[in-house]
Amino acid sequence: MPHQLGVTIRAQVAADQVGPLRNWLAKVAQNGAADSLFAFGHMRGLHFAKLFVLEEPTDSGGRPIPASLVLMTEVDAPLRSHLAELIDVGGDGIDEAFGFCAGYPGPVAQRRARVAWLRRHLVRASAVYVNTVGRGLEQIRQEARLRDALEDYLDQRDWDGRAPDDVRRELQYARRRTRWACRCCSYRCFRRSLSSCRRGSSCCACPNCGNGRLPSGRRSSIWTNWPATRTS
Repeated sequence: MPHQLGVTIRAQVAADQVGPLRNWLAKVAQNGAADSLFAFGHMRGLHFAKLFVLEEPTDSGGRPIPASLVLMTEVDAPLRSHLAELIDVGGDGIDEAFGFCAGYPGPVAQRRARVAWLRRHLVRASAVYVNTVGRGLEQIRQEARLRDALEDYLDQRDWDGRAPDDVRRELQYARRRTRWACRCCSYRCFRRSLSSCRRGSSCCACPNCGNGRLPSGRRSSIWTNWPATRTS
């Protein structure tokens, strides 16, 4: 069964690079260069991505903690594939962003060294929220597409006076006529949703699937939030 991972990569920003990093993030956000730099849309199974700066806080003793750059993603397992794609697909953005951080090997280093650096800077999450447990990105998108198609079908017809069982049969017939929906891996979800029609519920299609992550802690200079799935 597919499952999602919450991934957090955190690295200390070099002391003299905090200002330049803020300026770079603002520039990239304004001109829309994030898509070309990171190519998040081309990463397999990526549901969510956010890159931001944690400003320099202080600990309980009042001592300053260096600022850090954080990349948070929600992605289908396995982790090793995601870390590899961050370099293979989004390497230009990763190299520029983490180039402001202390010790990042940079684009001249071998791919293995850059992936290993990302792995060393992984932070274990105390909690990860997954809206659609047991579903990968492809299935979530299929279910959303199926829901939209059935809602369109319902909106285009007059159902006044029709019994719930009749509506259910019509939807089943509509689904069988849609070739891509017949291949949809969410068939069991579809059947469960149709059962609500039999009970007279207003919801007759698959749930509007989506997911997110519940980050914690103080954040600032949030730059980009890339969603691949809709949030219900």
